[in-house]
Amino acid sequence: MGKKVEWDFNYDGSAHHCSHTTVKGKHILCVDGEELPPIKSGALGFFYETHNIQIFGRDATLVITSGAPDIVIDGILMRTDKRWVKPPKWMFAFVAPLLPLFMGGAVGGILLVFGVYGLLWAAQQNVPVLIRLLICLGVVLLAWGILMFVSLLITGIVPG
Repeated sequence: MGKKVEWDFNYDGSAHHCSHTTVKGKHILCVDGEELPPIKSGALGFFYETHNIQIFGRDATLVITSGAPDIVIDGILMRTDKRWVKPPKWMFAFVAPLLPLFMGGAVGGILLVFGVYGLLWAAQQNVPVLIRLLICLGVVLLAWGILMFVSLLITGIVPG
């Protein structure tokens, strides 16, 4: 059984309570004590996934980013009360240059994971697209720069 996450939110002038847990690859979501039908978890669910759901007779979205669940109703994240920005498809163009980091051993693997988290964060910021693009480029360059520095440090080319 996964970690249970609970939060309260206001919608249509009423207070509501929500809980989420993952059991055997399925998301279990309860709103005001009523359990919604289980939702099958995606393959990359720990990083990011979305599922269309019905709450209060309205279309909503269950969003899971970095293992943290939230519900989107009318474009607003209920847990954080912020506007939801769906990660654009162009973000995956920045993931591709990070994939070879995995060949850099443990350090490269760690940088790959943090790089993907950084890209997800940057791509979902509520700022102009150009700023998001520049932040994503910065994440990729920073990850590769750290790997190069650590590699040079280990080989003794850069004095430590």
